[in-house]
Amino acid sequence: MTPPTIDDAVAAFVACEPGDADARRRLREILWSVVCDRSLASEARNALADAVALLDDPAAFAPAAEASSLVLLRLHLEVAVDRLEMAAAGGATVNGSARTPTDGAPGGAAVATWFEIPGDADGALIGDFVGEAHEFLEVAEAALLRLEGAPDDAESVNDVFRAFHTIKGTSSFLGLGAIASFAHHAEDMLGRVRGGELAFTGTVPELSLRAVDQLKALIAAIPAARAGGVELSPEYAVLIAAMEDPLAVPASPATPSAEARAAAPAAAAPAPGLPEGTVKVRAEKLDRLVEMVGELVIAHGILKETPAVQDASQQELTQRVLQADKIVRELQELALGLRMVPLRGALTKLTRIVRDLAARSGKQVVFETAGEDTELDRTLVDLVADPLMHMVRNAVDHGIETPSERLAAGKPAMGTIRVEARQAGDRVLVRLRDDGRGLQRSKIIAKAIERGLITSGEGMPDAAVFELIFAPGFSTADAITDVSGRGVGMDVVRRNLLAIRGRTLIESEPGKGSVFTIELPLTLAITDGMVVRVQGERFIIPTARIRRCVRPAPEMLRTALGRGELLQQGGEVLPLLRLQRELRIPGPSADLLAGILIVAGDGHNRVALHVDELLGQQQVVAKPLGESIGRVRGLTGGAILGDGRVGLILDVDELVQASRSAAPAPPHAAPHAA
Repeated sequence: MTPPTIDDAVAAFVACEPGDADARRRLREILWSVVCDRSLASEARNALADAVALLDDPAAFAPAAEASSLVLLRLHLEVAVDRLEMAAAGGATVNGSARTPTDGAPGGAAVATWFEIPGDADGALIGDFVGEAHEFLEVAEAALLRLEGAPDDAESVNDVFRAFHTIKGTSSFLGLGAIASFAHHAEDMLGRVRGGELAFTGTVPELSLRAVDQLKALIAAIPAARAGGVELSPEYAVLIAAMEDPLAVPASPATPSAEARAAAPAAAAPAPGLPEGTVKVRAEKLDRLVEMVGELVIAHGILKETPAVQDASQQELTQRVLQADKIVRELQELALGLRMVPLRGALTKLTRIVRDLAARSGKQVVFETAGEDTELDRTLVDLVADPLMHMVRNAVDHGIETPSERLAAGKPAMGTIRVEARQAGDRVLVRLRDDGRGLQRSKIIAKAIERGLITSGEGMPDAAVFELIFAPGFSTADAITDVSGRGVGMDVVRRNLLAIRGRTLIESEPGKGSVFTIELPLTLAITDGMVVRVQGERFIIPTARIRRCVRPAPEMLRTALGRGELLQQGGEVLPLLRLQRELRIPGPSADLLAGILIVAGDGHNRVALHVDELLGQQQVVAKPLGESIGRVRGLTGGAILGDGRVGLILDVDELVQASRSAAPAPPHAAPHAA
């Protein structure tokens, strides 16, 4: 009997129908026979072996996964046919161009120096590949960081191997030769680790992480490769040669010692893959959906305020509008829920940053995370990543001491940096703690005086002194390094957080470490608020920040010398802030007893806000004030109310700070609502 060929395998694949287990079994038998043919080109054999492994995986042909598995199976067959044709032509090709042996190249074969994508490549499929490849590389990076602490973790090795393997196969199918070739070498190296031929020690961890970085760079270069091609960096060839024989590569200074790897904790586990029944949606479509739901909320709010709906005689119309109100609210919550994503990805990326910086600076650092499943608006997760990165870099470079310094101070040689996240009402708190040297008050004051930010630090509370580090260009570093020292980090943190209605709090104790707390809104899109009137203006106070409303009586009001007016109720004394005065709203001063006091804030940071009238609760779509108005203390944005007018959204945290500060109010007036 004539042995089966790849053509027979392709014919058997065409005969496979969804759900036809017998056809898949016949295909597997044919493939296995072809794989055993040692006269076949090795690369073609490898692709067919991948197809056999897929057919052997029972989960791959579950009903929900069968369609994608058949596509992947076809991919393996096409790669095998392609490799067979290349071998028959007498040479391999890279990006459609013949490559010939080159002296000094690994394995005697030339390594690509140019990355170009064929003009007939499917742009839509390449776009899908880019998104999926980033997900696979995030999983691989997290698994590699776990492996540094547990080199024998077989499941983590498999995670990395699968990532390289899938990227190799898909990129080869799409004609992304430079990516496919590189991923193939990375896969081979991890395959040797998986098979026990190579230990995950020495230079292997560093090479694996550099391979992930190189694949990210190659994927980022895809647009340029489609536009005419791009020259590959020297790192591309260097890494391929190193992955061919990792044992011959000298240890890099950035490679952690075995002791450091053993002491390092396991990195956060990667996010699980997409569950069955999940559909991917492009981010721009999701953003557009949320935007349109926001417009629907505004339109429905205006409808509720129309005279016809408010008319008591129109009971049926009113009932219909109220029924629609419930549907709109549920739709709104659903749309917002679609944008909520866990912080796990952002926190996992920090693990790599800490690992690399600690190794380069000769420090030993344990990085811990908690609350990775805390959810935040997707847009906010992207925006908070940069501030977190700057804060972690500063913690490693400025906060954590060298092992010798820590031992001399009676501390363990290995420092600890911990990032934890949790939800608190309508806010998310992200805290970064380190057990390093702490902020040095005297150095901060000296540098601030030198730069003309202050004239003296006498009498300044610690909180005010620590705020100085957010000034542009401010740095107390003794020397400029490639990590910090130029004063361009913490001002970026402050600027980015202000743009998303966030803020930063600092606590520090010399010799014991620092705590940086980032407060963020859950979402920038929609706010539940209490609409209030102050003179002729409308304002919105987020309901999650309101604790109670009080009709003031004379015995509740107090005046303290140097502290202004106070509210005393139930044994609690709170600062009282007149919004008319704080926001510089013109008009005669309101009578305290004729208005309402709204107690707002969290914990000990609360204030009693005096308003003229409560107008009711409403969900509003928050909008920024715009560059023409700029940043106004006490305000975070605006919203269109049900009657078509604009209400300004109050920043409760800044109002609390204003009530506790002896500084005069800023010399600008709050913008008046239309």
